[in-house]
Amino acid sequence: MNFPRLLLLCLFCVAAGPWLAVEAMTFMSSGAHAGTYVAEVDEGRRFGHGYAKHYRAPRDIGSRHSLQMPKYGLVGEDVARTYHAIGPTTGKPRPTIVLLHGGGRDGRSMLDMWKTLAAQEDIVLLAPTAAKGNWSMLNDGVFVAEQLIEHASETYPIDHDNVFLVRHSMGGKFAIRLANYGYGPWRGVQVHAASVWSNSLVPNQSGAPIQFHVGELDRMFTPEFVNAAAERLAQGGHDVEVTVIRNHTHWYYDIAPELAPQVWKRFQKLVRTGDAA
Repeated sequence: MNFPRLLLLCLFCVAAGPWLAVEAMTFMSSGAHAGTYVAEVDEGRRFGHGYAKHYRAPRDIGSRHSLQMPKYGLVGEDVARTYHAIGPTTGKPRPTIVLLHGGGRDGRSMLDMWKTLAAQEDIVLLAPTAAKGNWSMLNDGVFVAEQLIEHASETYPIDHDNVFLVRHSMGGKFAIRLANYGYGPWRGVQVHAASVWSNSLVPNQSGAPIQFHVGELDRMFTPEFVNAAAERLAQGGHDVEVTVIRNHTHWYYDIAPELAPQVWKRFQKLVRTGDAA
């Protein structure tokens, strides 16, 4: 373990604590620079209805990659972190989507959900695996927001101006925090079946736009819970869209392949054009 780095990290946390407290106290007064907030209902007729309870990701999907990095990003013994990827390895830079899996799964499950769209749209997919089954800022923040994209850029033609973040369930909680804390290159974020307590969010006037999709019948992250966080994110500076899907539960794996094109259509509106796009 690198002691000087650990010391610096501790000092940063101590220094940042009062600032975060002040930010939280003044959150509601930041409306002068509020983002937009749009809520809608999707009747869900073209989607599955969430009752199939068994799904197993194919073992051979995508290419598996690994890198060595400190356990906690900046400090700790070196550990191997893994991700799976799909996409071209040559040619012009492509828009890239980072996919974060739900609790207890790995990156292959998300690749399986998005592989058809990736082939149609000629984009790169990166699907990392959480260190301990579930995502956390301590264990996974540096890996997802920095090292993953840097390492993948050695193999895939990533357009760094157009990197998007998509996640499900526990991955969604982590993605919301990454976006709200301004950590990572995200051009846009989409969250399915996830939310966070609104008092854990901070103002971010340059925050990435966030799409929420939540099932009307989701009992883990209810539409009311999602909307509470979405409203606070909008008050703090994010442009937010919430879509409640009729007759849909928390289950992702019969809805995702049909949901992906809808998500990508919204992302395309955010693509930054230029020599790299």
